[in-house]
Amino acid sequence: MPLLMLLLLGTVAFGVAFNQYLQLTGATSTGTRQLAISRGETTDPCNTAVTAIEAAAPTLSASKFTFAFVLNTTSYSGTSCSGAQTNLLAGQNIEVTVTYPCNVSFFNFRPTSGCTLRSQTQARVQ
Repeated sequence: MPLLMLLLLGTVAFGVAFNQYLQLTGATSTGTRQLAISRGETTDPCNTAVTAIEAAAPTLSASKFTFAFVLNTTSYSGTSCSGAQTNLLAGQNIEVTVTYPCNVSFFNFRPTSGCTLRSQTQARVQ
């Protein structure tokens, strides 16, 4: 019986972590697409992407996201890159990387302690 419970708990923990990863990946893709089409429409392109990512993953805790951006070979980190709109050049590549800590616990037991989810997406500015 303990072995069966351990197997069941592991399966559930994996399912929760995988669900969080799918949400993170989808949200990162959404934010990257929003960033790719926002040339000329924003003075803070990173914040535009962050807002789209947070809206696309409502069940994940927005305060736990970590963001990194590469706009036309210039790197930015955090939720803001005010004035970086000059790096959004048509035809140039952008890259968005979002990390999120696994958040799985059952009765104060954390089987995924130290787990970090990472999603990275590239796009071409329109």
